[in-house]
Amino acid sequence: MSYDDEEFHELTPEASEGIDQNPSQESGTGLHPSDRVRSLRANRKVWRYILLIITAIVVLSMAMSSILYKWSKDNAPMRVVSCGQGSDGSGGGGDDDGIQGPVQHAANESSEVRRVRVLVQNLQKIPALATELMEEYKPDVMLAQEINFYSETNLGGFSVINISSMGYGTAIISNEQITDVNKVHAPHPDFFFVKKTIIARTKNIQFVSFHGYNGQPFKNVDKLVDHVQAILSVLCPGPTVFAGDFNTWSQGHLDAVKGVMEENGFRHAYTWPYPGRDSPLDHAFLRGVTLENSTHYESASDHFGAILDLSYD
Repeated sequence: MSYDDEEFHELTPEASEGIDQNPSQESGTGLHPSDRVRSLRANRKVWRYILLIITAIVVLSMAMSSILYKWSKDNAPMRVVSCGQGSDGSGGGGDDDGIQGPVQHAANESSEVRRVRVLVQNLQKIPALATELMEEYKPDVMLAQEINFYSETNLGGFSVINISSMGYGTAIISNEQITDVNKVHAPHPDFFFVKKTIIARTKNIQFVSFHGYNGQPFKNVDKLVDHVQAILSVLCPGPTVFAGDFNTWSQGHLDAVKGVMEENGFRHAYTWPYPGRDSPLDHAFLRGVTLENSTHYESASDHFGAILDLSYD
């Protein structure tokens, strides 16, 4: 036997174990084509089940959101009063309206130019932040969104609120008397939540503290516009400050909001940045009021706040 033959016979039994006996098997995969097909089919089934589960969760969330929204409307009715009336429709006020301090009609307007400093802030539900900002900046009026109201122990002056049972919502705080209080609920729920807007008159100006429809993850523009229009539909004529967190996630959102606001006599007076985003979320729209000066500041909230110096006759 030659050396080559001897080597051949010695190596063949061991080497044959690692030799591919099926020429149709793909090298490097370790799987027969039929096995690959079965694996792909199994993966498709897994993804199909995952998509079905996600779809079921979305549908269930939407259904629950609609149920809770209807419940919230039935159990927390919208407060709308006629222009020129008090918070209870007759010039009075009460604890049911979330009013702190006495509520009376404002004094008659005069021809004298008046000035007012307004602070606008989404508080991110941070405890006692409204009190802290009121003490630091001493505005005449504060328009607050996402206020953690039950934690605010020393706001001072007068305040009106539209909050959930947990104490979160919008508020207007003033160093003068407040009247003509309206509470408006968003026409569309944000999943399990319904945005609440507070409207009130103080210093002879109508103020709106607004927290706009968010609609994560779809951020629907039309539903945000519906929310803005729901507020506009109950406003009285005359000087008005309509400001807050509009959740304008894109230029398209902002353009749509500006369009409907301008149709109702408002101008886009000031916008301030949201940290880390190109598109601002917070805005101030004015009607019958002049913006003399404006600035924004940083606080513990994820939103910057704004200070507006206004004048009006």
